[in-house]
Amino acid sequence: MTETFGGGMLRRNRALAELLRLARRVIADGVVTSHEATAFQYWLETNPDMAGVWPVDTLTRRLSEIFGSGELGPEDRVELLHLLEDVTGEGPGARPEEWGKLDRPKG
Repeated sequence: MTETFGGGMLRRNRALAELLRLARRVIADGVVTSHEATAFQYWLETNPDMAGVWPVDTLTRRLSEIFGSGELGPEDRVELLHLLEDVTGEGPGARPEEWGKLDRPKG
């Protein structure tokens, strides 16, 4: 039982590290392209075992909203950039003090 639990924790830690590396690459130039957003969404879809884990759940929900509305617009790209900056704690738009608020629906 400990091996399964430990293995699951190891898998999650590695997946979160991979997610953060991807997010850092996406925000590195300060612009989120449609291709980058699609690649990010693909990672989220191909890692369903990470559902319910922060920040995966927050990113999945927001990307579903963005892509569910059709085309990825300029405002969506800027919002996604800021969300990724918040999640990674990097970039000029990073607001680490907001981390606890990321899961709250917009009011």
